[in-house]
Amino acid sequence: MALTRSRLGIQCQVLSIQVKNRESIIILVQKMINLQALHVECENERCHELTEDDDESDDENTTNRDKVIQWLKDHLSSTCLISKDPDSTDYIRIWIKD
Repeated sequence: MALTRSRLGIQCQVLSIQVKNRESIIILVQKMINLQALHVECENERCHELTEDDDESDDENTTNRDKVIQWLKDHLSSTCLISKDPDSTDYIRIWIKD
């Protein structure tokens, strides 16, 4: 939250960050008004924990990152394009369109 209220957070257009909680990704996208691209890594297993609206019967081959990507698609605006980072097994890319 502090970043979103800071001078840097207000001006930031591209951000690469590690988060401890996937809800933090939602906050960053919603509060950082000039953000156009977000490169994010979930720092620990807490980021991958199931929430009430997650489907526990997901295919066993589905990775934690895939589950987080689907969760983000379900919780972010359709103006956001969310994908795996092809250069990393841990990072997720989010492009925010106006």
